[in-house]
Amino acid sequence: MTETTTAATAPPPDILLRMAEAATDLHKYALMEASWNGAVVGKGELPTGDARDQLVVLKDDLADQLELVGKQTDFLLDVFAEFGPWLDQAVAEALESDHLTDDQVEQLRSSLGGTDVAARGTAKAQTLIGEVPKNVEILRGDFDDLTGPTKVMSSSTGCTMIDVAMMAGLALCIPTEGAGCVLALAAMIAHAALCPH
Repeated sequence: MTETTTAATAPPPDILLRMAEAATDLHKYALMEASWNGAVVGKGELPTGDARDQLVVLKDDLADQLELVGKQTDFLLDVFAEFGPWLDQAVAEALESDHLTDDQVEQLRSSLGGTDVAARGTAKAQTLIGEVPKNVEILRGDFDDLTGPTKVMSSSTGCTMIDVAMMAGLALCIPTEGAGCVLALAAMIAHAALCPH
């Protein structure tokens, strides 16, 4: 008797769309903060004039985006809990698909750190949710308090955010005919560039 693999229950289309939005929002924040860090972290002097005004706007935008990240991460936690078997299966199928090259698959496997994506994604999302409120509070504070040698969010937390975005994007690869893989690869590149090895 031949064994058949039972397909896990997939989220409905509206949930898939919201997953794509959530992954994009997480990735966007990580890149916005990288821009902030490049402009202010470790600088000896505070910017003045137009440069300062632009950074104040960016700080406020970061706070708004991070609040959105908190909401989207809450949503992804619910998805990981309800559709965990599908998530693991969807990621495995994406890694075996023609949408990715062998080199890309190897790099994604390394970045993922394991095949138990739902469990790992849940742990990372929970960590992220714990960090969001205090970082929003920092961003809502005075501009001068943010221009020291330290980053708004620790590197490890920022990398956790990128990892969650990568997992969600990869799960969407097959349902979106490859588009989700693009998001996963973008997150993978950000991980390689911004996260300690």
